[in-house]
Amino acid sequence: MGTKSKQNLLLTKEQVSEQLLQQYLRGWKSNPKYIVENLYVFDWESDMLIKTRSGYWYEVECKISLADFKNDFKHKWQKHELLKTGEWHPLTFVCRETDEKALSKYESYPGYHIENTGKAWNIYIKGQDISKGEHRRPNYFYYCVPWYLSGKVLPLLPDYAGLLVLAEDGKLKEVKQVLALHQHKYTNEELKLCDKFYYAYRNWKENVERHQPTAEIKRLKDEIAFLKAEYKAVAGCDIKDSF
Repeated sequence: MGTKSKQNLLLTKEQVSEQLLQQYLRGWKSNPKYIVENLYVFDWESDMLIKTRSGYWYEVECKISLADFKNDFKHKWQKHELLKTGEWHPLTFVCRETDEKALSKYESYPGYHIENTGKAWNIYIKGQDISKGEHRRPNYFYYCVPWYLSGKVLPLLPDYAGLLVLAEDGKLKEVKQVLALHQHKYTNEELKLCDKFYYAYRNWKENVERHQPTAEIKRLKDEIAFLKAEYKAVAGCDIKDSF
């Protein structure tokens, strides 16, 4: 194969999207139990969740720009504190500021959290009533970025996060391995309900994509709602989806 033909097979920056990263991530783990995208299983939406047959959850956050990567730490402060320490800090809303100059009085105090909504800034105060063990987190946490972000993101990664890089040739490389955040697994009863929820969710998604009759889609959606309620009764926490 000539050089020109090889170049034609390489990915370009214009082709890169979060959906493209998700597509390649489906082949990262061999023979996984589950692979789901854009689902609320924890207290946040996960770009990609992979559950191995040994019972461990891998979460992968897909980023295609450096700004988006940095914003993840600003806008999901509670999530990253939970990933790092296992502790969930509640936030209490204080006020909303529309003038950026007013933020300086909050930035000098570590007890405040500032959320940029695009048009204004929401000011929160970090609660001292820390929850331990009540909020779930994955066993492993990774970022996935395209090749052109790898060198910029790697020095900024926290210790608890691994890094996967999609190369120009379409190969997925594990640039930084990471240790498990914890070794907890779901109970057998929780796993059975996870199984039911997962397959009901996949059936619903496939039927929507195939434009199946509305009645069948509604039946599957009702089944998912029932399974969510059953799971909460057993596990004491929600499985939240994106409906």
